[in-house]
Amino acid sequence: MKALVIADDDVVLNRLTSLLGAQGYDCIVYRWLLKALDNVEEIKPHLVVISAQDYPRHWKTFVQYISALANTNTPKVILYIDSDFSQDEKAKAQILGISGVLPANCTDDEFASVIQSLQKHISPKKNESMADKTSAQIEKTYFIYTSPVNNAYVTGTVSSFDGALLSFIPDSGYDKGKLIKGMNIAPCTLENGGHIYPVTAVVKEISSSADMNAVVFEIHKSAKDI
Repeated sequence: MKALVIADDDVVLNRLTSLLGAQGYDCIVYRWLLKALDNVEEIKPHLVVISAQDYPRHWKTFVQYISALANTNTPKVILYIDSDFSQDEKAKAQILGISGVLPANCTDDEFASVIQSLQKHISPKKNESMADKTSAQIEKTYFIYTSPVNNAYVTGTVSSFDGALLSFIPDSGYDKGKLIKGMNIAPCTLENGGHIYPVTAVVKEISSSADMNAVVFEIHKSAKDI
């Protein structure tokens, strides 16, 4: 069986690969989460372990993306967490369908117990093409852009996309005051129809509602991607 391990800390990587190897997994390691996202369909892992302490925001994007895969190709996902992982984040993980969380201070036996319990629910992968996916799964859309203020990745939820205009609700904690109408945002990444595109985005509208951080972007693909 294959396990995809996504972490950037050497100590965490060494521990995860060692413990997973002891459970019979062949480990594929990625330090860059977005690169792992690009390749997850090709890798077809049975299990994904993500260090939430290394990717405190982007693990949600990864989980949302793989939820678009057909059921037979959806791997189990475990978060490796530290003491800063809040109850609110645990609630989000549960809503997103995370299979389990492993505290960084768990013992090797506790780690093995969680992995072994998941193995009972892991089936061998079946070969599947994009044509086998349902239309609803194919049409799921995900968007990430780079903050013009600090170059951090901004993740969130796409509420609508018509091929040109994309309505986006950034994750909580984002200050929509950082954007102004007409601003060009790049680089951005768009996943739509089972394909991932590098795009640029122009801010068209910003919600004036105090409880709704929705931003409408006009999306521009490169000529070779159209």
